[in-house]
Amino acid sequence: MPQFEDASRASTELFGVVPERSSFSALSFDAWRSFATTRGLNTKAAGAYLPRTLEAAVNAETPFANASALHELYGHGLLVEHTALGAQLQRGEPVPARLFDVYEGVAMLIEGTLAEHLLLGAEFAQKMANVPHESRMLYEQYAGIAERKTLHWTLYAAGFPKVYDAPLAKKLLLKNYPGDASQIEFAVVYGSRKPHADIDYFVVSKGPTTQVVDGVLDIGVMNTMEFEWRLANLDIAVTDPLFTGEFLIGDEARLEELKRRCKNTKVRPKHVAYALEQARDQEEKARDSTNGLNPKTATGYAQTYRASAFLRERGVNVVTRREIDEYLIR
Repeated sequence: MPQFEDASRASTELFGVVPERSSFSALSFDAWRSFATTRGLNTKAAGAYLPRTLEAAVNAETPFANASALHELYGHGLLVEHTALGAQLQRGEPVPARLFDVYEGVAMLIEGTLAEHLLLGAEFAQKMANVPHESRMLYEQYAGIAERKTLHWTLYAAGFPKVYDAPLAKKLLLKNYPGDASQIEFAVVYGSRKPHADIDYFVVSKGPTTQVVDGVLDIGVMNTMEFEWRLANLDIAVTDPLFTGEFLIGDEARLEELKRRCKNTKVRPKHVAYALEQARDQEEKARDSTNGLNPKTATGYAQTYRASAFLRERGVNVVTRREIDEYLIR
């Protein structure tokens, strides 16, 4: 069996989580046959994971028992313990058939990743050469997604908590950037950074303004000229990520200079008028059911713009949503 202390260390390093409640049993052939029979499982299988009881077990007398242990305890165990799909399976709720592909595909992806990290890659490769064609194709599908989008994107899309630092956020951005990354002037990651929230990016680029929201990442790209115009108007939608974001890529010295310039800007009537105009625009978007925008989100933006106008009318140069909240509760 693999050294689970090493496996858990690798799991923390690679995925940000470990199995916390799952149990594991390495069984003799006879004990595995008894275990499987009493639970209505396939006795010819190499192992199993039972979501309702958080039990992982493998037949320790198979040639690929180490890889199977990683598959059951970490592949299935991590997903069941740390995702919404896993919570459904724990409760015994029915799930769409397509999600069982996620359940199995992610488990194999985690198994293969850990196997390579723990020098069990050859055993994993031999195991995959002996699994049914459908399973091998499913693994290749998920491995392909991980290659294109990154391993972490693939796990986050399956519902894993987003545990990341600046280097990982940068890797995710560059792998999934919706354009020519060489045109990026600077990029920051910002937002709530909650484990199950989208990862929010603010990017200033010589390329066109665009936005990509894929259920994992929310990449907002703003053309340099538009950015300069919005910054000159102290647009809170620009100043907030500028001041609260963590720098990832580009010209950091220029970013800091822009922040100093923004902070030293004297509030004028044009800044108040601009904020009110943006508030009205967001309120109109909230009323328009045909634009595909979330009315609650647009209403929130409108309230933020109106609050910034209220404070700037009194000469207060607020640059973040948090500053607005702090001033309003005084």
